[in-house]
Amino acid sequence: MFFVFALIVLLFSSCASVFNGPYKKVNVHTERAATVIYNEGSVETVDHVASFEVKRKKDTMQFSVLQDSSMRTYTVNKKHSFAFWSNIPLKFGLGMLVDLTNPKRFTYPSHIYLDSSNTKKGYYAFEKNQLKGRWEFQVEMPFFNLFHRKDPYGYKDLQEGFFGVGLGLNYFYRKNTYLNFSAQSFLLSNYPLPPPFIVFEQKSEKEFSYQFTLSNNHRIQRFHLGYGLSYVFNRRGYTIRLPDPMVPQTLNLLASKRIPPGNDVTKIAKSIEPGIYEQHWMNTQSFGLWFPVSYELTKGISASFQYRPTFYRYKDKMEPEFENFYSFGLIYRMKL
Repeated sequence: MFFVFALIVLLFSSCASVFNGPYKKVNVHTERAATVIYNEGSVETVDHVASFEVKRKKDTMQFSVLQDSSMRTYTVNKKHSFAFWSNIPLKFGLGMLVDLTNPKRFTYPSHIYLDSSNTKKGYYAFEKNQLKGRWEFQVEMPFFNLFHRKDPYGYKDLQEGFFGVGLGLNYFYRKNTYLNFSAQSFLLSNYPLPPPFIVFEQKSEKEFSYQFTLSNNHRIQRFHLGYGLSYVFNRRGYTIRLPDPMVPQTLNLLASKRIPPGNDVTKIAKSIEPGIYEQHWMNTQSFGLWFPVSYELTKGISASFQYRPTFYRYKDKMEPEFENFYSFGLIYRMKL
């Protein structure tokens, strides 16, 4: 009964009420030194940035900026926060019923960039230009992975997985155009267990996909669109046990050559010793393309979709097979 009661309380609690405070910190980036006036108070810019606290409410936010003896008033619309929308995947939308009457469900842009060339609103909610010579450190956090391929016998296989990690560097050799070099690791054939439980997960089959990528990327407003090359190392392991010593078995590890389905297949066979577990690993190396796409949710954090087609297996006796890999997650970028 306690477990059921705790589950009911968790489902009907509000993410925005729990994680959002009553105030939101807003940073206004000006083109020159200025004074930002908000709620009968004023803040001087430091390095062209002024920060102040805004109370979450159903109304728009207004502030004024005094620059060079001229003043302009800006109006910023509210929007629903990430915590409010997170009620859908985490609590099946039930927490949104609680948030509907709570002003803490609203938020404002964390960073506001004033731009005199923007005649409509006068500002952008993202940094419009990344200048030449900028370096960034990038951390990738894939959440869901899909691997579509053909096995050595020509049959299609769709393998899903959860989580991974990636590290990379970005260099802007032109305005809003940069090169990225990254090293990534993806988990396949696993359950979406939170750390550290996923590390100790015991399964009869495990698979990892490692890769190095080099890509050219274009930043178009909030979108990052890239294309490049990838070198992939896949490692697939599985455990086999023969429980009955009276029933001899032979494990077919891998076909020595690919023959169209329906014909005989020559196989490499290995006998299994009864009553013990045997761990086997299959390793493949391949080259392919790399297409990273991301969208800036806020300063530094982006939602990402990555696509990797591979078309050539290195040092593999099997005929080259076309493989498709998809990954969805988040990317964090930090200026160096």
